[in-house]
Amino acid sequence: MPLPTLSPKIAIAQLNTSVGDIAANIRKIRDAYLKADADGADLLVTPELSVTGYPLEDMANIPDVVALAAAGLDELRRMTGGRRAALLAGAPMAGEGGVFNSAAVFQSGEIVQIVHKQCLPNYGVFDEKRNFIPETGPSGPFPLAGRRIGVLICEDLWFPDRSRELRSQGAELLLSISASPFRRDIQKVRVLDVAVKRAAETGLPVLYVNSVGGQDELVFDGGSFLLDAAGRRRFELPLWEECVGACEPWGGTGESVEGFADSTECVWRAMMLGVRDYAAKSGFADVVLGLSGGIDSAVAAAVAGDALGPERVHCVRLPSRYTAELSNTAAEEMCRAWGFEMLTLPIGEVVAAATATLSPLSPGGLKKLTAENLQARARGYLLMTLSNDRGWLLLSTGNKSELAVGYATLYGDMCGGFNPLKDVFKTTVYEAARWRNRNRPAGLDGPAGVVIPEAILERAPSAELAPGQKDSDSLPPYPELDAILAGLVEERTPVERIVARGFSRETVLRTYRLLRRAEYKRRQGAPGPKITARAFTRDRRIPMANGFDPGILPAGKDSFS
Repeated sequence: MPLPTLSPKIAIAQLNTSVGDIAANIRKIRDAYLKADADGADLLVTPELSVTGYPLEDMANIPDVVALAAAGLDELRRMTGGRRAALLAGAPMAGEGGVFNSAAVFQSGEIVQIVHKQCLPNYGVFDEKRNFIPETGPSGPFPLAGRRIGVLICEDLWFPDRSRELRSQGAELLLSISASPFRRDIQKVRVLDVAVKRAAETGLPVLYVNSVGGQDELVFDGGSFLLDAAGRRRFELPLWEECVGACEPWGGTGESVEGFADSTECVWRAMMLGVRDYAAKSGFADVVLGLSGGIDSAVAAAVAGDALGPERVHCVRLPSRYTAELSNTAAEEMCRAWGFEMLTLPIGEVVAAATATLSPLSPGGLKKLTAENLQARARGYLLMTLSNDRGWLLLSTGNKSELAVGYATLYGDMCGGFNPLKDVFKTTVYEAARWRNRNRPAGLDGPAGVVIPEAILERAPSAELAPGQKDSDSLPPYPELDAILAGLVEERTPVERIVARGFSRETVLRTYRLLRRAEYKRRQGAPGPKITARAFTRDRRIPMANGFDPGILPAGKDSFS
């Protein structure tokens, strides 16, 4: 006898959880559940590991964490007693030989279903095989208002086997709970390359539930969605927002959701959310940064202002004898436009004192590079001291291009607790600045209009550590450098194939060698939000001391030939 044609109402809690703060996460789930139940939902779904937060990393193997998560799940189970709605929550669960990444479904105070994650990602930013054991005998679908719902946990959706198995077991909906980190254009990948394929392969609708929020170097962008059996988006929750929404997977077609969010706006919002949540979850109310009058510190300040509000951003000018007057006036103009507090701490006396202290060891004077780095370290020393004294989070402002080739001073401009631009190439910094000058969408706390002075956008980049210094004195032009770095880092393309794209072999080899030589610096740099497909530290782990050099290969040959 065929099942009745019903359309359960499924609510989605797109939550911003905090790793380890189980009590706070349970409160968020409870509040969302009570709202969904009051609104007549049949089920509330929360993201992957919603009870503990994600990524749990090695905390998954701390017995007290698993025990507290189990107690939290039991509290949620009891809460569903006497109420209409079922609840799906994610948590680690102890198993034989380890810990599962799991999901529990509760209804009327009872356990309806327990599902364990089968496919454990172990690439890029993921280390789940280190922390979890995989399911080997996965559960089938669970009943809901006359329908049967098949649950997948994040990576399980990315491969076809589990979805096909659930279809064969009678599932009528594929429900994926995820904590899928942001990277540029990932929304298209999730929808077109993953969910649409599963819908086509199984003939089933797909409901994708994602986390939102920043956690250390990861940012989760939300954007939960529903596809019908034909692979058309019929429902979508906002990107970047913590919210609760509801859909009816079999409740009629409605209008299709078309298009994807602006890629540059997503970069800006990812940086914002990274700053906002790192500060909040680490206990910082305000941030401080050095505002040089250059593009990187200007963008970092603007991101912080949009994230926290201008009153919580404190900017410091640190002029030296090489600082151009344009730098000072551009920094002042920006602070006026935003309402940032502007402090001025000249570094001349600090540099002179340090130089005098070192003079017995360097009777001929400091080397040129040493003298330049000393200025950067004087700035880092003053900023770090101010951070300690005021309790402000110090933001460093180096971009991915500079960090890639070591164009940054360890214990100088690299000082800081968080770096919004860590995974943003220099050319993208300019792109984001121009986007922000044209746009102020909802959710940004800064002003509208031109918020990054045109003088900053138009001037040649310079560290201002020597007379007339420009970045181009030491580095290839940034469009060329970034294209080479994208090949080496993002794509892992061999040197000779990058040369074949029209770049000088000498320049590509030099860039590779700078990239390799700066590995130790990046290990000591501040964390920052993942923006690209392959971020330093989490996605790309290269030994600091290594002697590989592609220059030993004959010209025209590469290691993939």
